[in-house]
Amino acid sequence: MTTKRVRYLRAEKFLLFVSPLMIISVIILVTLSGCAPLREISLPDVVIEEEKEITLLAVGDVNLGRKAGKIILGGKIDYAFEKTRHIISGADIAFANLESTISDQGGVTKTGTWRFTAPPDAAKSLKNAGFDIVSMANNHVWDYGKDALFETIEHLKGVEIKSVGVGEDLDSAYAPVVMEVNGIKVAFIAVADIFNYGVYPDHKAFKYLAWLNKDTLKERIGPKIKEAKELADVVVVSAHWGWEYKDKPSDLMVEYAHTIADLGADIILGHHPHVPQGLEVYNDTFIIYSLGNFAFHQSRKHSKWKKLSIILILNVTKDGVKSFEMIPVKVGFQPEVAEGELADEIISHIWDISFSVDLFDREDDATGLPHGDEGDDAVKSP
Repeated sequence: MTTKRVRYLRAEKFLLFVSPLMIISVIILVTLSGCAPLREISLPDVVIEEEKEITLLAVGDVNLGRKAGKIILGGKIDYAFEKTRHIISGADIAFANLESTISDQGGVTKTGTWRFTAPPDAAKSLKNAGFDIVSMANNHVWDYGKDALFETIEHLKGVEIKSVGVGEDLDSAYAPVVMEVNGIKVAFIAVADIFNYGVYPDHKAFKYLAWLNKDTLKERIGPKIKEAKELADVVVVSAHWGWEYKDKPSDLMVEYAHTIADLGADIILGHHPHVPQGLEVYNDTFIIYSLGNFAFHQSRKHSKWKKLSIILILNVTKDGVKSFEMIPVKVGFQPEVAEGELADEIISHIWDISFSVDLFDREDDATGLPHGDEGDDAVKSP
């Protein structure tokens, strides 16, 4: 991350480089003025290479199954992102957590309470909106089994959207996906510690899904982050984790995030709680613990923040996050930008539950650690 200190050191190095040239030129001019007519003296131009920068946009949970799937089947392919497409498509790289498979189930988009899939045209919905890459490492990846998982990957490939966090084997599931824009290479890795259909590592889904726990951090995620660091300038880890409807991460999630950062990740994008959680800058790693919902309809039960969240836009250089922007949104079947007092409330809420973000020059940063309480009222998967 390009912190204040790094920017200052760069300026200092530039001055150290220029100053000798200035001194030499003055000496020459003084000498020549005393013994000969003045002549023009050409000094070498000092070329300052402009720092390259790209925008990385990230949103939370996207579920194009259930009623959203029925809307797509009815022909309104672009309905979900109609009011936010101009923002999503404007980013150099746009990321989302895809919390529904995309498969042809003969018109079915939901079975039971927590089992849903989007119809095939949902891939076009995502593409038309401007998404470039999605995480599939989440608790709904197996809602319609192995066939639907791999059908999802194929539908995404068909519209040139990359998927991360799943694969034909564990090596490919954990493997970084690298994208390059404007000379900046960004590697994505996606993992999950939430699953609906069995216990790790016994369920057969774990042959295809990148899993997050203390053992995989050491044995698989760490080596893949190291590989990603060799392949790319910036490493992004997407993590599907945490307790639902809590606006602060648990101690375990903070521990995981800090470990992932120590392993070399530059950006951590969290999701699953269905409500936004705070920002943190930890050892130059930019963390958002939960991006909340996006194109995902839920009631206000448990928390009004299930209906409110942000679009996060990160301005990224080869050194990491240089600055960022939060766009407040009302979320659901068709997310839209919030305005007025509601917009102010959303942004203030995010700042209030954030910590260690003073590098970004906000005077009213919260400083308390937002470690969640995993008490009796905490709600976990699904």
